[in-house]
Amino acid sequence: MNMAVWALPFLGLWFAKEKSNLRNTYLLFCTTFVVASALGTVLFRTNYLFITDKSKKNIFDMNRIEMMTTIRPDFYPAYQKADSLIPQNAQLAVALISEDFEYPLFGQHLTRTIIPIKPFNKPIKPVPKEAEYLFFTKGLLPLETSDIQLNLGDVTKNDTPMPENIFYLRKLK
Repeated sequence: MNMAVWALPFLGLWFAKEKSNLRNTYLLFCTTFVVASALGTVLFRTNYLFITDKSKKNIFDMNRIEMMTTIRPDFYPAYQKADSLIPQNAQLAVALISEDFEYPLFGQHLTRTIIPIKPFNKPIKPVPKEAEYLFFTKGLLPLETSDIQLNLGDVTKNDTPMPENIFYLRKLK
């Protein structure tokens, strides 16, 4: 809810010349309602849960990549496997479609260098010579026999709103 809804009447009462119990009651009501709304929003979010049931994992029990891929859990196996295969200080060329994430690829301590070769809605650039690995989505680059498939793709149909992508990793050096 827009805070102006609560702030404007409050400001009117605050700057009124008369100080009354009505003002104090209104202020107490607004403060209590806004704080309760904020706590409910934070504690009971559907994607990052602090209070969970047994069907979902608590955010404090997730690793870094799980947290980043909570809204697209189909990405997690590929990014987790890539993270384990790519050294932390590697130069990584990346060719992803627009809804794919690059953030988990930077590594635990953000030490990997990411070189995008497929900027959003633009043609693919050549892979730079300094790149040691290539992480890409199926269909963007031709496959080679040495490419490592990182996930299975859309195994269970209709469980996500978009088809699940298949990711590949290629060692260049």
